[in-house]
Amino acid sequence: MSQKIKILTGQYVRINYTAAGLGRRMGSLFIDCIAMIVLYLAFWGGSVWIYMENTTFRRMFNSNLDLSWIVVALIIILIGFTKPIMEYFNHGKSIGKICTGTAVVMRNGSAPTLSACMLRHILLTVDQFFWGVPAIIAYLNSKDKQRIGDLAAGTVEVARRDTLTKETRELEGIAGYIS
Repeated sequence: MSQKIKILTGQYVRINYTAAGLGRRMGSLFIDCIAMIVLYLAFWGGSVWIYMENTTFRRMFNSNLDLSWIVVALIIILIGFTKPIMEYFNHGKSIGKICTGTAVVMRNGSAPTLSACMLRHILLTVDQFFWGVPAIIAYLNSKDKQRIGDLAAGTVEVARRDTLTKETRELEGIAGYIS
């Protein structure tokens, strides 16, 4: 049975969401990890190709070690900030969340803030360090099926695809014309 989450917005409108299931959340994380690996390999391969093909670029560095540290630092920054920035600019959806039909929303129903996305991501690394056990324990014991990062950031991960009824789609279409 699906867990329903009731959110009261700032305009006193009650929104009923379905909490994203553990399978969807894990699937979303898996797809995001695959996307990060592809991004990492593309960036690393591009860096090596530029280094091998461009003599001016090669002369800028005295040894391969200098280039390696710069590339590793850029990759850490790229991978470390890609997911939270993508969630922020896509209104709570990363590549994995888009594929699994989930999204992150604030407890007041709005799109997540950049600080909330960053906090969720920082605490995700803590969860991953312990093989996801703290996240699963928090998910199973919290009222709204939130992991530690969600609890700290004030966010909820909700299912999007299955919750849209025909009337909701029509209202969203009407709202799209108004704004």
